[in-house]
Amino acid sequence: DRLTEEGHEVVLLRTASERTIRLECLPGSAAAIPLSFEMLQIDRQAHLIAAFLEWLRPVLVHVHSFVGLDWASTQRMMSIIEATGPYAVTLHDYATVCHRNDLVTPLDRFCGLPDVAACRRCIATDYNSQEVVDPAVRRETYTRFLVGADTVLAPSQDIARRLAPHLPGIRITVRPHQETLLSNPRRLVDTVGQMGPPAPLRIAALGGIGPHKGSNVLHDLAVDARLRHLPIQYLVVGYSNMPERLAALGVAETGRYDSDQEAMALLHERQVDLVLIGSIWPEAYCYTLSLALAAGIPPVVFDLGAQAERLRARDEGVI
Repeated sequence: DRLTEEGHEVVLLRTASERTIRLECLPGSAAAIPLSFEMLQIDRQAHLIAAFLEWLRPVLVHVHSFVGLDWASTQRMMSIIEATGPYAVTLHDYATVCHRNDLVTPLDRFCGLPDVAACRRCIATDYNSQEVVDPAVRRETYTRFLVGADTVLAPSQDIARRLAPHLPGIRITVRPHQETLLSNPRRLVDTVGQMGPPAPLRIAALGGIGPHKGSNVLHDLAVDARLRHLPIQYLVVGYSNMPERLAALGVAETGRYDSDQEAMALLHERQVDLVLIGSIWPEAYCYTLSLALAAGIPPVVFDLGAQAERLRARDEGVI
């Protein structure tokens, strides 16, 4: 939106499948793109993608992620972008060093970003990942690509520090994401003098909660609360990868929300006291943390990644 306001035409190349990209223009864009170019097969139409970018002559190609593409398609897109002209890269995740992108093993454990030998052992036991490139080749290929970039950005000091030893020679500029969230704190209700037992503590996980986002942590906390009869009520504002298992423990899910404002409204409607960000991986930035802070609800995080870095810098929440 900011680039459009400054008079730039913005074209998006989105991952559509392991070997396909989809071309989009922002609403209201004046760029004329033939409809026949809307979907392109990277393995069969790489020459058309290269010709299209050559015709487009972009001021800059900003690479956010190749996640979703297979390795051969990733390499082809790297080559096309390198030949197109100036490009920038933002490190949103750990795809440069990890075939799973988030440093979480098939056993749902944070690996700590080990050496290549340990990564090879992880790949050997990851039966859900097919045709995974050798981790040494992954790191060398990404390093060459990043060396050629005009700018390599990281949204937190944490991810820049973690990746630097594995991407030698890369100059990483730390720049937090630009945010447009408007603060929308909940109105506090005076409960002094009210009769009856206190309400249970309401703790919400926020967003799409899979193993790397702490779904197992949430499950175990709910089990603990039930076994010890703790006055704690857990819920998910969003959705999880284990709705039935959580529902059996009394953990309800609201389902996907369509906007930041809807997410904050749900937190307020459910009278949430704390937002649990149970990510077991070092987040690169953690946008749900921004939502919790904007909603005025204290977040709780592990001492890990950008989630802890950001709270420590603000002296807010619980680490």
